[in-house]
Amino acid sequence: MKKKYLFFTITVVILIFLFFKFNSFFTNNETTSNYYAQAIEVDGGYGYEVRKKISSKIYIKQEYIPSLNKKLVFCTKEDALKIGELVVDKLNNHINPAVSKEELKEQQIALTCK
Repeated sequence: MKKKYLFFTITVVILIFLFFKFNSFFTNNETTSNYYAQAIEVDGGYGYEVRKKISSKIYIKQEYIPSLNKKLVFCTKEDALKIGELVVDKLNNHINPAVSKEELKEQQIALTCK
């Protein structure tokens, strides 16, 4: 009888452990973010850096608006951060961090500075 109780208890503990282990793996939220974005000043405007949270090392440095044939800077700090945060979201969801022209339009990024 004691062996059955011990076996049952160990099995339940293992199942609970596995549940929490896999639940945290499949649940992606802000607390599991490994990256953050910050705006940087560049000649005539802004760019962004994506850094690793733990080490603060630069993972991506983007001085120009991505996906364009020209080297244009972001006009505002806010625009740079919008795209930087989009890239962070993609990285956290294991998606290619490339930004398309359509995404620039969706985020209403200004391509000409006033």
